[in-house]
Amino acid sequence: MANQPTKYRKFVVGAASAALVASAVAPVVSAATFSDTKGNTHEEAINALSEAGVITGYPDGTFKPNKTLTRSDVVKLMGKWLISKGYEVPTDYKTKPRFADLKTTSNDELLKMSALVYDNGLFVGKPDGTLDASGDITRENMAIVLVRAFDRVHDIDLVSYVKAQDFKKDVTDLGKAKAEARPAIDVLDFFDITNPAAPQFNPKSTTTRGQFATFVYKTANTDFSKVTGGTTANGVAKVTGVNNTTVEVTFKEKVDNIDSLKFTINGLTVSNAAIKQTDDKTVVLTTASQKGGEKYTVTMNDKEIGTFTGIEAVVPTSIKLTAGNNQAKVGDQVILSADVGQKTAGIPVTFNIDAPLGSLNKDQVVEVMTNAEGIATYSYTQYSPDADSITVYPTGAPQLRDFATVYWGKETILTIEESKATAGNVLANGVKKTYTAIYKDPKTGQPLANRKLNVTFVENLNVPFNAISKATVTNPATGITVTPYQTSTGLKETIQITTDSEGKATFIVSGTNTSVTPAVFVDGSRAGFYTGNTGWGSGTDTLDYANGLWESTELTVTAPKVKFEGAQLQSQITVTRDGEEEAAAVYGSKLNGREYSIKVNDKDGKAYANGLVNVSLDEIMDRNVSTNSNAKFANVDKSDALYDFTKNNQQAKIKLDSKGEAKFVLYGAKGDVGTPVVWIDQNTSENNQSGVLEEGEPFFKAPATNFQYERVIGGKLTLEGKTSDQNIKRGDDVANYLFALTNQSGEELENLEGKMTYEIRNTSGQPIVVNVPNAAYKTQDNKNVTANYRIEEYGSITITASVTSKAQTALNISAANADQPATVVVTPSFVTVDKFNASNDNGAATDNRDFNKYVTAKALQATFILADGIPAFAPGATVEWANVSKNTLKLKGYAGIINFENADLSILNSNIGALPATGYTNLPLSVFKDYISENDVITFTKGADGKHVIKLEVNNAGKNDGTTTPGNANDVVVKAVAKTLTVGGATVTLTANDLATSNNNLPLNLTGAASTSDATVATATTTNNNLVITPVGKGTANVTVSVTDGSITKIATVAVTVNEAGATVNFNTIGASNKIQSDGLGSNLASFLKSQLAPNLQGTSYELKIGNKTYNFVQSNANADRYYVTVPQSEATEAQINAGSFIVKK
Repeated sequence: MANQPTKYRKFVVGAASAALVASAVAPVVSAATFSDTKGNTHEEAINALSEAGVITGYPDGTFKPNKTLTRSDVVKLMGKWLISKGYEVPTDYKTKPRFADLKTTSNDELLKMSALVYDNGLFVGKPDGTLDASGDITRENMAIVLVRAFDRVHDIDLVSYVKAQDFKKDVTDLGKAKAEARPAIDVLDFFDITNPAAPQFNPKSTTTRGQFATFVYKTANTDFSKVTGGTTANGVAKVTGVNNTTVEVTFKEKVDNIDSLKFTINGLTVSNAAIKQTDDKTVVLTTASQKGGEKYTVTMNDKEIGTFTGIEAVVPTSIKLTAGNNQAKVGDQVILSADVGQKTAGIPVTFNIDAPLGSLNKDQVVEVMTNAEGIATYSYTQYSPDADSITVYPTGAPQLRDFATVYWGKETILTIEESKATAGNVLANGVKKTYTAIYKDPKTGQPLANRKLNVTFVENLNVPFNAISKATVTNPATGITVTPYQTSTGLKETIQITTDSEGKATFIVSGTNTSVTPAVFVDGSRAGFYTGNTGWGSGTDTLDYANGLWESTELTVTAPKVKFEGAQLQSQITVTRDGEEEAAAVYGSKLNGREYSIKVNDKDGKAYANGLVNVSLDEIMDRNVSTNSNAKFANVDKSDALYDFTKNNQQAKIKLDSKGEAKFVLYGAKGDVGTPVVWIDQNTSENNQSGVLEEGEPFFKAPATNFQYERVIGGKLTLEGKTSDQNIKRGDDVANYLFALTNQSGEELENLEGKMTYEIRNTSGQPIVVNVPNAAYKTQDNKNVTANYRIEEYGSITITASVTSKAQTALNISAANADQPATVVVTPSFVTVDKFNASNDNGAATDNRDFNKYVTAKALQATFILADGIPAFAPGATVEWANVSKNTLKLKGYAGIINFENADLSILNSNIGALPATGYTNLPLSVFKDYISENDVITFTKGADGKHVIKLEVNNAGKNDGTTTPGNANDVVVKAVAKTLTVGGATVTLTANDLATSNNNLPLNLTGAASTSDATVATATTTNNNLVITPVGKGTANVTVSVTDGSITKIATVAVTVNEAGATVNFNTIGASNKIQSDGLGSNLASFLKSQLAPNLQGTSYELKIGNKTYNFVQSNANADRYYVTVPQSEATEAQINAGSFIVKK
């Protein structure tokens, strides 16, 4: 940063002007201190300007430093500041509003201040001539206004002064600012008005009250005493370069005596000075030829009065608008660009904008200078749906012309959407990409039905016949497919689509090894837009100028260019070998072999879903006899991914799954070596041999596999025939374990001989029983493992035996108590005998390398779960309780609840009144309920569907009193629980009491492991007696877990819904400078600034939902940070919009 002169020389407006300025910032009483500025980075500036009366706070004692300033706020502030410096409000402020969107009936104060700042060059409005009073003031515009203000008041030229200085710039994002603002930002940078510690100026961001306070405070305290040279002298309004030899100086007052004025221009000779005949306030200077783009300074009587940019004398020989047709929503800006064909700055170009006769839109004629690239750019807006005719020409050569049309509509008139099913701009040859054209009435925004639209390709317009792209367009409604074109010799091929009741028409594009840009146009549309034509929205088509040919001024919309190429020309293929290089060779009918996994992604990292690849062996593809191989391919178990086998199963095609993945097996005899190669056929014009790996086709050479005789590599423990933990349901009762040795391919060996060791750990509070039926196992202390060997709760043993077959490794474990849950974990290890032979091949030993080989396998857990807790047969059982109102009872020692409503009931050994002494069978339910009670003894036999057999023993001499105690109606009642989670969001934790209740107020606990019906949606675990559910992906799943009160166990289910990440709040709560304003056409515009959204509201797209209707926010063309949505006033009020749901998509 430059070495500044003395800093902090106090410079603030006087008390009189302070009072005027204050009301422009906040029209309330001032406050010396504010409740919300303590510690704020702008606190010093806020306090200083508050003390000076420049700014004030709010009645509640706050300053609101983060509130965004509008453009009208700044206009009023700077206008009143000029008044305090002696400037007067123009007398014609009311009859001649300075901005296009102000009327004579607009706010009087705003009219005054806007005229004052406009006439003094502080605030010139937007390129389209509007003020945009309610719009936010950006930081770059704030910089311009500040520099202009201090230039004007101090009669200095800060920009010129700083431009001449050699200093290191702190601001790092100057390039993001518009060209007009960069010199002003340099001024703030040079004088350290920007913060060197924060080099990002963020020129497109809005300005808050706090930021504005700091900038004003720091600018006011900067010493500008060394700065000289004003942009215009007092009395001079402006200096303008007219052409290569003419400059105009416009004064504020009439020029009476030109002879007293001596004009000079640095670097140019002034040959004449004369008062302009049509304007007595303007002096016309005739100069020598100027250099285009050069900045010249004009002096009058030895005082600098202004600057201008030189105009090139070059007369272009051509001019071309970059777009022959444009469309925009009324109120938005359209940017017109014209290229004069010469990379020269300062060439004047005239834009003539002609609105249709009778239109509410304005005609405009403007002159714009080219930049260094020879491009002249002009932006403007209109406020009525119609079509403007654009004519552009070099001012010095009006005979050179180009034309365009700008189509204005309430909504965007013609759009194209592409189908999500075929998204992407690089597609495989032959893929059919679907588009939908949407056509709306420009005046109402409503769909236009039954309208003809033409479809073509940009690349096929006005080209030689031999240059036509061979891509095709299909109309799915008619089935017609053509290659549309329009040659430079007048030949053409056309295709049309017709809009439906929603104004939509669908077409399909396809091609092979080509790139095209789909375009949809309204043939003859220019004529149809003139005011008074009934062709738009009336139901009749009056476009008489339709000729089947595309013309540059016709309403046209294009889709992004799409490229058709070999299916996956830039795909990334990976193939992994699932194991070591050595695999077991074929043994008898057992292939063994080595498994490989394929994964294919496209160039964007997306899966090549359901794609086709080829696989073969490098040894047979290299055509080298010395590297031949007899290895072959096969499908993995339960898969048919490989098909179309050729070359004796040494080559095949592979169908990938939805994740772009597949598996295959390579197998071979002893000594075979195989190296798989996977590739994708492209079959382009250069590579067109199917099933042959050719130059340019994507491929992957996988690691080789060497096949050898079987030998011991590891072991495998199974539980109920599976290699994973299992639940053993009561009734099955027995957990059956079995161990086997495995070879290089992970397959089981037929032979097994050596020492088998099991570590058995009871991990529950219930005893378990162990049986080893086929071998003599001993414990570590050399005791025999007898039948029904019992391991008490949380106990463990290690047992060992010498075995000679897999059958002798069998291990059977059950729970000791049939009505109680239990768990057991078994860990195996094995040591082979010396010189163990893994397998035999024609009687010869196949493996002499492994002696006393030690192997282990994964430990497996068996969990014994209760079924219904009801015994199959229980003689002499005692009733713990009976609930005669629910027809249920519970037996002591058993967990289940017995429903006796449909049971076969009887009483034994009766000695009661009218009951026979031999007992009473077929006892009515009502009678049984009179006698059943707690502590009674019954003989119980379980029956299907509740048809149990219950025999009650009654030993008392008479009938019970009829008011039998139902006992403790103990039960565990599960709750209906549902949870909604978000992908990537927080987990949910539930206790046993969240999932169930105990009718007897017994403590509840979770038991066993939790499970989920879909692990791709949510996973579940139990930790510290809590159920923890973690969201994984969008969808629904049921999570289950067992809940027990110590005697009764029930399965609780949680219905889980996982949604995509996002957020939903009311629109009036989002902040972000959100606002609602009328567009004057019967709709409200709701908008916000994306950069100011809270982090949890940042997303990729946004929606506003009001009732059952959803509106999509779109990005503003005028301000890329502002998003807006149009809501017809007939559909929602402003209050309903504020209360609407603001939905964030992530």
